[in-house]
Amino acid sequence: MFNKKFLLFVILLTLVFSAGYTQTSLYKSPKKLFVITTKYFDIIFPQESTESANLLAQKADDMYLEICEKLDSSPYFRIPVVITPEIDTLNAYYTSFPYNRIVLYDTSPTASSLAVFSETLVNVFYHELVHAVSLQKKNSFFKFLSSVFGDSVSTSQMITLPTSFIEGVTVSFESAKNEGRLNDSYATHIITQAKLENKFPTWKEATGVRDVYPTGTLPYIFGGAFHYYIQNRFGMEKYVEFWEKANASVLSEALIFKKVYGYKLNEVWTDFENSISVPKINEVKSVSIDKSKKNIGRYFYLCSDDKNFYWYDKSKSSIFYSSFENFNSEKNYYQTKKLVRLDSSLTSMSLTSDSKYLVISQVDTNSEKNFVRLFNLQTKKLENQKFKNLRESCVVKLQDGIEYLAGIKTDSSKNYLIFYDLVTGQEKFCKEFDLHTQAFYPVDVKNGIVAYLKKEKMNWSIEVYNPILEKTFQFDLPKELIFNSLTPTFTENSVRLNFSCANKIPDGTLPRLGFVEFSSNEIFENLCQNKTDFSYSVTLQKDDISGGVYFP
Repeated sequence: MFNKKFLLFVILLTLVFSAGYTQTSLYKSPKKLFVITTKYFDIIFPQESTESANLLAQKADDMYLEICEKLDSSPYFRIPVVITPEIDTLNAYYTSFPYNRIVLYDTSPTASSLAVFSETLVNVFYHELVHAVSLQKKNSFFKFLSSVFGDSVSTSQMITLPTSFIEGVTVSFESAKNEGRLNDSYATHIITQAKLENKFPTWKEATGVRDVYPTGTLPYIFGGAFHYYIQNRFGMEKYVEFWEKANASVLSEALIFKKVYGYKLNEVWTDFENSISVPKINEVKSVSIDKSKKNIGRYFYLCSDDKNFYWYDKSKSSIFYSSFENFNSEKNYYQTKKLVRLDSSLTSMSLTSDSKYLVISQVDTNSEKNFVRLFNLQTKKLENQKFKNLRESCVVKLQDGIEYLAGIKTDSSKNYLIFYDLVTGQEKFCKEFDLHTQAFYPVDVKNGIVAYLKKEKMNWSIEVYNPILEKTFQFDLPKELIFNSLTPTFTENSVRLNFSCANKIPDGTLPRLGFVEFSSNEIFENLCQNKTDFSYSVTLQKDDISGGVYFP
């Protein structure tokens, strides 16, 4: 039985949280809103999110009942769901302050974030709904408190459980049907790499308190994998009991765990670590980009020509470059120079085939919308023109002799490949993808052809497209692979598309290098003649190297 002091503590804490709660506007300008009412939800949305709202309305009630059944809970509360297309970064949140609700950002995933579902918005909603059910799994006493003081009265959320447990249940549930982050080799790579380097975090380090790289990843991936492990090892009955006690106790997670499972949390965490398999590593010769360890950073979006290579360092919010000639063979490192400092909103970068520009994609920190700018490598300055509402992009010269910026545009959850005249900024060509298809990393492969990664539900491929001919061709690649990043290199007679690839279902292997090589001239000639029988070769790395291969 809870004493009066604890009851007063809960009430006061709830009032403090509720009083301090503020919410930014979900819509940047006045909009006409619509509501679809189901048995358990009120789905609120603007006109441009109609397709997403209709899809969600068909599945939301069944998802709610499924989660309640898994956690042996009852669907005793309704939940308003707000869909907004105003923000270009895919995300969502559940909150109980000051009442239960879910907010979904209606946009497409990026290749490196949440591209792990066949129906992205629906499955992101499922993740947030697991939060709602798990954190609101209350006994009659706490249901009474909630009816008086609000839904935010929850010991699991405010007192007993860290982020790794709160996110552990959601990530494990989202991954129960061969989708989700635990079924994505890029997402789970951090677990394998930690075991490989003998730097596996303790359960306390994985709770979310860590303030150095990789801060935000640990609670989701390690938490999700650990919860999946204990569900399978001890069964769901024990797991349900754990959540019942967590929502009706002021004990720590470790004490609740010992009381339910009969083992110390750190002992089971060690068993979990021992269950992780690691691959045999092929040793490779490596060089350093910087001679000083204190300057080592995080390298993203590598691109190069035959003279220089460029990358973005997230830890320094800057673009750096080095010449292949500036290699110090005695000390085994490249001398580097800072090109330009940008804020941390940079999301992709590519080099034009003539090495004149870096094409930089960013997110505006005020509007939270994507935009693309060009960095002139000759003048070492950013061009003034901004191409708004675009993600990854490239510069391509089409058969009409005009240079275009070809980029991925999002409109709610739909993707478009848009071609803008580089001089006038006018839109000239548009390729539309259906609701469950996304395109990533468009690159120029010459002859007026753009290549890009394509994801149709859970199936990945590489496709080429000529907007003037309105013709496409898809390379035949292994169906068990997923992809991340695409970069072209050129020889006199061929194009090589370099990519990072991994097995669709994690099997302990790491991301590897792959490339497809072909003649751009032959592709163009065959597209003109509606032929698809031209020659190309596919090469895949067979062995693992520590750290995996990203941005080749």
